[in-house]
Amino acid sequence: MDLIAQWREWAAGRDAAIGAPDGPLSLTALEWLADEDTAHPPIPGRWRSDGGAVVVTASGSEGLSVDGVPIDGTVRLDTAAGDVRVSWGPRVVEAILRDGAAAIRVRDPEAPARAAFRGLPRYGFDAAWRLTGRYVPFAESREVTVGSVVEGVSHRDVVSGEVRFDVSGREHGLLAFGGPERLWLLFRDGTSGVTTAASARSLVLPPVEGDGTVIVDFNRAANLPCAFNDFSTCPVPLPENRLSVLVEAGERLPV
Repeated sequence: MDLIAQWREWAAGRDAAIGAPDGPLSLTALEWLADEDTAHPPIPGRWRSDGGAVVVTASGSEGLSVDGVPIDGTVRLDTAAGDVRVSWGPRVVEAILRDGAAAIRVRDPEAPARAAFRGLPRYGFDAAWRLTGRYVPFAESREVTVGSVVEGVSHRDVVSGEVRFDVSGREHGLLAFGGPERLWLLFRDGTSGVTTAASARSLVLPPVEGDGTVIVDFNRAANLPCAFNDFSTCPVPLPENRLSVLVEAGERLPV
């Protein structure tokens, strides 16, 4: 399969993921929780934060369930171990923990944004943006605090090294998360907020070769979930990952 065909296959997969019943277009609400039981209509039940967990109190008639078991009383959801999904008819209420703060958000497969989705706008494939770069690992990985699109919420992650590449004869570098088998980049560039998403785009790289060579294919630069809704807590790039060039490749602003 040639590069254009591979890119088209990737793009089709991205469209399918974005338009999926539980994809980012299905998000319709985000509610941060207090320490006392509080209603968040139209979401059924009363919800509160409790030290790394979300506690919900509801009657069986309200239609909430976890793993097929109806909630009829008070249930503690261990969000410290990851997001917990509570079924609500065709919808899902996700209990989440972000930077120590608990919240619930709703995924609705019948959301208007999902119904209207007809695929992502993107730049056409341009071989000039498929770059050969070098991965330069740090002697020791560095834990960093990454801000988010939600004020007061941050993420902790590990930067393992830097990916360096040339654009028009000038070297640029982006700090990379992950490891040699699966590096990923989070960046902004001169198109951000103009023709591409304002917050950031991400790029997953193929495995690094033994000599440190790695392909940096900006044709696969992808929007984060926050480009599609106001209910995500996406990270924003580190200051070092803001490119001065216009990366006119990859996914564009959603319409």
